[in-house]
Amino acid sequence: MSNMPISISEELQQLQSEASFHASKVEAEIGQLRSALAAKEQEALGKYEMLLEEVQNAFQESEEYFEQWKKAEATNEDLLAKHSALSQEKDALDCRISTLFSEREALDARLATLSADHSALASQAEADTTRFREELQARQVESLQKYEMLLGEVQKAFQESEEYFEQWKKTESLLPPFSLECEKIALGEQRNIGPHRSWDITFHQVSLLGRRWAQLDLRLVEHHGNAGILIFEGPGPSPALHRW
Repeated sequence: MSNMPISISEELQQLQSEASFHASKVEAEIGQLRSALAAKEQEALGKYEMLLEEVQNAFQESEEYFEQWKKAEATNEDLLAKHSALSQEKDALDCRISTLFSEREALDARLATLSADHSALASQAEADTTRFREELQARQVESLQKYEMLLGEVQKAFQESEEYFEQWKKTESLLPPFSLECEKIALGEQRNIGPHRSWDITFHQVSLLGRRWAQLDLRLVEHHGNAGILIFEGPGPSPALHRW
C-alpha cells in the first residue's frame, strides 16, 4: 500500500484558497476604483458643463453690459468690476477642472498598481502550485518504489518460508524424535511501512519434542535494517524456546 502525505495536499489546497481570496479581493477593489473614477468623471463633466454654461452666460451678460457701458458711461465701473469677478471665477473653475484631471491620473496610477499586484499574486500562486504538485508527485513515486521494493522482499521471504516448509516436510520422516507437527499455518498482517516492518504468522496445534501448544504466534520483524523473530505463545507445558 502507498504512503500518501495528506498534509502536502491540504497545504496545496489552502494556498490555492488564499490565492483565490486575494485575487477576488483585488478584483473587487479594482471594480470599486473604476466605479469611483467613472462617478468622478461624470461629476466633473457635469460640473464643467454647468459652469461652462454659467460662464458663457456670464460672459454674454458682460458683453451686453459692456455694450450698455459704451452707451452709458455712468455704469462703466460696475460692469468692469463684474467682468473681473467673472474672470476670476472662470480661473477658479479651470483650476478645479485641472485638479479633477489630476485626481483621475492618480486613480489611473492606483489602478495600474493594483493590476500589477494582481498579476504578481497570480504568477506566484501558479508557481507555488506547480512546485507543490511536482514535490507531491516525486514523493508519490518514491513511496511507490519503496512499496514495490518491500513487496518484493516480502514475496521473497514468503517463497523462502514455503521452500523451508517443503524441506521440513521432506525431512520430517527422517527425524521422528525431533519432529515438528503443525495442523495449520495462517499468514497474518503485513506491515510494510518503515522503519518498523513485520509479518505475522500463526501456527495452530503445534507439537515439538513431546510438547504441544494450541497456538504459537510468530512475528518476523525488521527494524532499521535489523532482522529478528518474536514468538508469542499461549498456555503450554514449557517455553517454546529454551535459548535464542
